[in-house]
Amino acid sequence: MNSSRFGSELDTVEVARAIVPHQDRIIARLGPEPIAVYCRLAFYFAAGDVRFDHVFQFLFRSFYRLDNAGLTADFKTRFFELMQEARECGRIDLKHVANELRAFRTLRGRKSLQFSFISKLAATVDASYPIYDKEVARVFGFCSPYGQGPYEERLAKLLNFYEQLRTLYPRLLADPQIIEFQTALKAQYPAAKHLPPAKLLDFIFWAAGKLRISVIRKRKRISRRDPRIARGRPISASPVADHRSSVAASPHARAPRPHGSD
Repeated sequence: MNSSRFGSELDTVEVARAIVPHQDRIIARLGPEPIAVYCRLAFYFAAGDVRFDHVFQFLFRSFYRLDNAGLTADFKTRFFELMQEARECGRIDLKHVANELRAFRTLRGRKSLQFSFISKLAATVDASYPIYDKEVARVFGFCSPYGQGPYEERLAKLLNFYEQLRTLYPRLLADPQIIEFQTALKAQYPAAKHLPPAKLLDFIFWAAGKLRISVIRKRKRISRRDPRIARGRPISASPVADHRSSVAASPHARAPRPHGSD
């Protein structure tokens, strides 16, 4: 993936090693409110047809800041229609949802790719789907292709990254360190005991992104005066970084107020 250093070779050990040491900070950053609100949101979603449940729609729009993205009322109406359609057919087609919503211009008259909101639609219908937003992208070093290149290319990059997240999540949920992390989170916030495991990961990554915690190690900057340059020796930041760049060059919002767009 050209727009990210995140790749399928990134294993659960590396993710856990980057995240777990910050467990206390992440749990404190999360707080109890988003968990409580999400539980209420899930309750309303299970209660009936979301196309006509305006309490659910209001809660969803507030929780995920859908109303802050400069989107039209027609966009939002179609958004909740697509959410209900996905539930009824038992299948989530992210590309189809993106193409359907692309027909609606923003309040400024622009076409847009609202992939973050699309992932939240999917995660609402099926809690095993991860949420993608800018905080998750930050954690995994993914550069969102916002406004860069043709729509089809941007969507393909986002779908590629998202599928890697979907592959990574089940492996993380089986990792002993992540299991312990989730246990600690539930001990701190009892309402979290009612959340699906993947949703707990969403919250963890959202809070980690807010704290600017990344699973991608940054390369060291080497001065041009480094003696190795004078001797003509090749410079490498680290074996880990070199390996990662060779195998992979390329999202909850889990969160109280994750953001939208790409």
